Amino acid sequence: MTHARNWRELTATRPVPTFTSILGAADWFARPRVRTNGMERRGFRVGVGCCVLGLVAASGCVKAPPESAQRLAETKKSEIELERQLYQLEDRLLGAQAAVHMWQEIGRRHEQVSVVACENAGRHLEGMVKHFVHQDEKQRASHRHLATAKFSRSHAGMGGSLTAD
Repeated sequence: MTHARNWRELTATRPVPTFTSILGAADWFARPRVRTNGMERRGFRVGVGCCVLGLVAASGCVKAPPESAQRLAETKKSEIELERQLYQLEDRLLGAQAAVHMWQEIGRRHEQVSVVACENAGRHLEGMVKHFVHQDEKQRASHRHLATAKFSRSHAGMGGSLTAD
């Protein structure tokens, strides 16, 4: 066991590892920065950003592969075909919708005509009943008249009167 030689050695502060001592001082927006040995300067970040932007811009200037033009043409053709099919489908749906509306209108008109026809048939049947009742009354009256006339004639020869009582 070693003994301290003087009181200063005993009371001396020893460095304790902390978050700040490991990662570095806080940024201007209070974010701890990892030590990068001088590469944490703003100019370095701007330079890296410009390089990335340049690579992205340069990738757009590369000539497209030859099969991409063929794929683009096929895609355009299929787009035109799909639009044509869509318009045909839309026409069919609109035609079907018009047919549904037409059949609904025909059904509504049929109901109205049926109501009118039933009322008309009812009145016609009442008229027929009145007619047959009237014909029956006429026939009964005619039978009574004939029966009375026959009775009167048959008794007239025997000295009876010609009038019916």
